[in-house]
Amino acid sequence: MEYKIEKWQLRQLLKILEEKKLDLNPPYQRNAIWPKKTQRFLINSIKSGIPVPSIFLYEKEVENYEMVDGQQRTRAIHLYNSTGEIDLSSDDSDFKKDHFLSYEIPVTIITKVEIGESIEEFYYMVNSSGVKLNRPETLKAQYFDSKFLKLVQDITISESFNKLNIIPANSQKRMLDRDLVEELCALVIYGITDKKAQVDKLYINDINDEDEAICRSKFKEILDHLSRFDEIRLIKTTRFRQRNDFYTLFGFIKDNVNIGNDALDYFYKLLIILEKGIRPNSRSAARELAEYAFNCVSQSNSANARLKRIEIFNNLFLNDSKLPNTSQEEIRSYYPAEGEYFKQIGKYYTFNDMTLNRAVLEKEQQNF
Repeated sequence: MEYKIEKWQLRQLLKILEEKKLDLNPPYQRNAIWPKKTQRFLINSIKSGIPVPSIFLYEKEVENYEMVDGQQRTRAIHLYNSTGEIDLSSDDSDFKKDHFLSYEIPVTIITKVEIGESIEEFYYMVNSSGVKLNRPETLKAQYFDSKFLKLVQDITISESFNKLNIIPANSQKRMLDRDLVEELCALVIYGITDKKAQVDKLYINDINDEDEAICRSKFKEILDHLSRFDEIRLIKTTRFRQRNDFYTLFGFIKDNVNIGNDALDYFYKLLIILEKGIRPNSRSAARELAEYAFNCVSQSNSANARLKRIEIFNNLFLNDSKLPNTSQEEIRSYYPAEGEYFKQIGKYYTFNDMTLNRAVLEKEQQNF
C-alpha cells in the first residue's frame, strides 16, 4: 500500500466534498454518530489551534477520494461551515470568516493498493486499535460485500421493521438496529443459539441464495404478525420493545406462525396483561413471571436463558390438554379471581383474557 502525507487547509477538504469528489460513506463506513457536543469540542479545538488527528483518504482516481478515516470530523467541519447548528458563541463570526478555512490538517492519502491488500482491512485495522468501532460497525467494515450483510441491511431499512420503531435514534446511529436484526436472522436460520456465535459464523461463512431467500421470506412473515400486533397495542409502548423481550416474542411467533392470526393476537393480548407483573423479585411476582424477568437480566443472551423464556411462553399459552398446567396454576394462585379463569383458544387451553385482566389489575393495585 502506497501513501503520501500532505497538509490541507480546511477549505480544500470542504471543496472536494462540495464538488462531490469525496465519498464520505463507502460501504465499510459506520453511520454518522457524533452528537453536537463532540462536534462543538472539535471546532473549539480548531479555534484554539490544537492539532487535529490525520484524516485518511483513498484516491480512487485523480482527485476523486473515498473517506477511510475521519468521517465524523469531516461531517462536523462541514456542518459548522455551512450551517449555524454548532456555532460556538455569538462572537465566533470573525474566526469562522477569517481563520477557520485556513486551518491546516494532516491528510494521509492512500494512492495505491497492492494485490492482496484492501481498503476495508485497512479501515478495520485503523479503527480496531482503539475503541472507536462497536461490534456491528466492525462487522460492516470486515464483511461489507457479503450476502448476509446485504440481507440484514435490507431488513433493517425495510418499512415494516422501521414502523415498529423499537430502536432509539441514538442506538440506530451506532447500528444497534442492525445488530438486533443480525441476531434475529440467526434465530430464523439456526433457532435459539448462544449469544452471537452463530451471527459470527454467518458472516464468516456467508449464506447461499437459498438460505437468504428462506430467511428473507420468514422474517417478512414474522414482521407481518408484529405489524398486526401494533394495531392491538404498539409494541414500542410495552416491555416487549426491549431487546431480550423482543427476541423472545419474535422467536415465539417464528415457532407458531401456523396456529393462526386470531390465536397469536390473543396471546399477545395476554402478554400485555401479564407484563404488569413481570419483575425479577419472586416475593412480589408470580413465580413464572419472576423467572421470565430473571432470565431477561441474567445471562440474558445465553441459549439457556433464551430457551427458558420461550418455554415460559409455551407453558402459559400452548397447553394442549383440557386442564390447567402447573405454570397456569401458578398464575391463577398469584392472581386469583372469580369466574371462568381459562378458556379454549383454537386447540390450546389458556387464560380467559377478561378474567385475567381483572385479576392482574386488582393484585397490582394492592402491591403498589
